[in-house]
Amino acid sequence: QIRERVLGKEHPDYARSLNNLANYNSNLGNYSEALRLGTEALQIWERVLGKEHPDYATSLNNLANYNSYLGNYGEAVRLWTEALQIRERVLGKEHPNYVYNLLFLAMTEVKSKGHKGDISTNYYSRWFSSLVRMLRSQFSTLTESERAIFFGDYEKPLAEYVHRWAYLYDNDTIKEIGFDATLLSKGILLNTSQEMRQLIMNSNDSKMLSVYDEFKTNKLMLDRLLEKPLNERHLSVDSLERVVNSLERELISNSKEFGDYTRNMQINWRDVQSKMGATDVCVEFVSFAIGADSIIYAAYVLKKDMNCPVFVKLFEQKQLQSLPKKDYYSSSDVASLVWKPIAEYMRGASCVYFAPAGELYNIAIENIPCWDGANLMSETWNLYRLSSTRQLAMTRDKKAMNQARIYGGIQYNTGDEVLIADSKKRSRNRSMDDECFSLADSLNLRAGVALLPATKEEAMQIEATLKDVKITTVLRTDTLATEGDFKDMSASEVNLIHIATHGFYWTEREASKYDDKLSFLMTAAERPHYVEDKAMTRSGLLFAGANYALAGNKLPEGVDDGILTAREISRMNLRNVDMVVLSACQTGLGDLKGDGVFGLQRGLKKAGVSTIMMSLWKVDDKATELLMEQFYKNLASGMNKFESLKQSQKYLREYEVEVDASQEGRKQWNANSRQQANAAAEDKSLHKIIRPYNSPRYWAAFILLDADLFLP
Repeated sequence: QIRERVLGKEHPDYARSLNNLANYNSNLGNYSEALRLGTEALQIWERVLGKEHPDYATSLNNLANYNSYLGNYGEAVRLWTEALQIRERVLGKEHPNYVYNLLFLAMTEVKSKGHKGDISTNYYSRWFSSLVRMLRSQFSTLTESERAIFFGDYEKPLAEYVHRWAYLYDNDTIKEIGFDATLLSKGILLNTSQEMRQLIMNSNDSKMLSVYDEFKTNKLMLDRLLEKPLNERHLSVDSLERVVNSLERELISNSKEFGDYTRNMQINWRDVQSKMGATDVCVEFVSFAIGADSIIYAAYVLKKDMNCPVFVKLFEQKQLQSLPKKDYYSSSDVASLVWKPIAEYMRGASCVYFAPAGELYNIAIENIPCWDGANLMSETWNLYRLSSTRQLAMTRDKKAMNQARIYGGIQYNTGDEVLIADSKKRSRNRSMDDECFSLADSLNLRAGVALLPATKEEAMQIEATLKDVKITTVLRTDTLATEGDFKDMSASEVNLIHIATHGFYWTEREASKYDDKLSFLMTAAERPHYVEDKAMTRSGLLFAGANYALAGNKLPEGVDDGILTAREISRMNLRNVDMVVLSACQTGLGDLKGDGVFGLQRGLKKAGVSTIMMSLWKVDDKATELLMEQFYKNLASGMNKFESLKQSQKYLREYEVEVDASQEGRKQWNANSRQQANAAAEDKSLHKIIRPYNSPRYWAAFILLDADLFLP
């Protein structure tokens, strides 16, 4: 009313008020009133700005929405089409509004034909092609944090809408788009960050490398600043962020002459299929919402001889959640939900490459009993866990394994003098990308952690095994196994790392109990581009002296505290590392996001590590020692990583010991091994052969990510 009196009805601001009122009415369900107000706004835009104006196209879009809500699908399609044509002429095909216009036009056209009718996929195909072009164009100029924010607007269409369409409609083109959308979205932010760093490091351009060093230095300063309480921040976070973004933008601009770090975003299902063997199967698991309270799990399955991927409906999340977690690895129920529906495509397969989604990230679905109960899944098929089946189509240089660093038998109880002395002997010129410091108070471990006796024997045995096959090894135990020593591997020639220690992962809910101390976690919650960093601050590994910091003691500035977080690892340069073996608890866990698992595996992947061996729950000290020793023996004998783990798990399941079967003997066995022997209470023989580690809780936790992709 004010605008009508002051500006008159023929003013753009008056039309904007009408447009806003129309949207508010639409949100309230008053679609007819929204249509009336939106039509009036459209007429004003036409008279004042003309039909070739973005605001006129926006009004057409809004009217299309109101008509769609009212069931006037034909009119909605007409309005969407007119808006699309204007946006193509005025904004171009790579503009976000044009891409969204195509999406809603495709969705509205399907609604107009109903679920049972034949649907046209023209708009779907055009939408996805335009989306890929737009994302590549935008990503080529955006910083890492800006990419995270920008992609957030398109995550839901890629992670939910396309799979919902495949769920509702049996259409080959939609299945192709669904598979391609999965290849694009899984790990998109991680992959572009890796590619960008790779371009810079491989450029050998002194000027660009100098800018990169300056960027890392300022990024480190920003990390440190965010870790401080608000009242202790001597610099402005916003100002430092602007400096970091400016340097990163300069790197992006200069890197274009060395390559395109967005090239892998265009990989499609045909590219993956071309790299598959005749008996290979690729499975991309997806999860998406249907309705208000239903999460559906499904799989796109691809074989060499298929004309297009197939879409297989699997189960509802509530079905999985209804199963007791303690029975996941002793019952065939999980396999019946996850694997049985795609069994017909796995028949005769030699290798099954799969990429998890949702809750499946946290379940070792390769180590569960088969649906028929006769065998384990891993005994019947070679199941390769990948970040994305896109990995099969990506160019990747095979890395040698000739230098190893081994950590075990770590002394967590040391005074600050040990940590300070360790810090002093390290170069202060160490590359700034690996000098981040963790928040000890982010852990609920104030009582500290205990020594793991078996890990020292494990580390020494692995060292001996690797030396036998002429691999140069460096063993770090006791107080020498420091966080600083690990960080010194950044940009080194080490290509195999074994770490036997305590691992940790805390959910956001657990960490929120310490919000009064965690300024960074609170700040991150207000800044969407810090979601990844926030999550990686809550998972990590413990090194020598960690208990000093866990007890709340302060260390001098610049002294590593023995608590290595995933975020700190992500700042390192581990591009030469072929494999990291995490012989620790919960190292495979993290926050589940559409882009992957934000935890230790995320940090290691960002640092450049190819293959990761990790665990999904708290593992037994002695059982893990046996498994790891056998794993490295298998590697040394010539087995690949995948087969080495598979056979070492079998070895642990079948591992036998002879025990005194008397009641007193069983008590002694339990006390010494901290395990539950399965000798029968009434067995009257003096000795009994038992398999103390055949339970899945001892061997099934360990999984391999992105292993042996060089197999024919």
